[in-house]
Amino acid sequence: MRLAALRAVEKEATGLERTQLLERLLQDGSGIIVMDAGRIMGYGFRRNFGRGELIGPVAASSEVQAKGLIASLISTAKGFVRIDIEGAQTGPVPWLEGQGLADWGPVTRMVRGRVSPCSWIMKQFAVASQAFG
Repeated sequence: MRLAALRAVEKEATGLERTQLLERLLQDGSGIIVMDAGRIMGYGFRRNFGRGELIGPVAASSEVQAKGLIASLISTAKGFVRIDIEGAQTGPVPWLEGQGLADWGPVTRMVRGRVSPCSWIMKQFAVASQAFG
């Protein structure tokens, strides 16, 4: 049930069907899910990546909620932390810099194939990685 609900919310936020990615994140990473009245209203994952840890994907119904998820994931990370934000979202960048992260430039979202329309309720704030979007 948790995977089915996450899949639905992930598709709302990104327009993409990413069951395999979510299964891998649930298996290999750690995550936070925000619930309200039995509905997922936000989620964020962190996993080992290169020489440290990568935060993403992060999706939420508001920037305030996304910042709370990200802050929690940063606070429990050990060592080097990376988070990739899409280039069109410059709002969180100053806040992330205030959390001790350096801006190394934007990430461009590229997709092969058809993408479903995204929801106006859920929005992706951090991508899973540059390779996964």
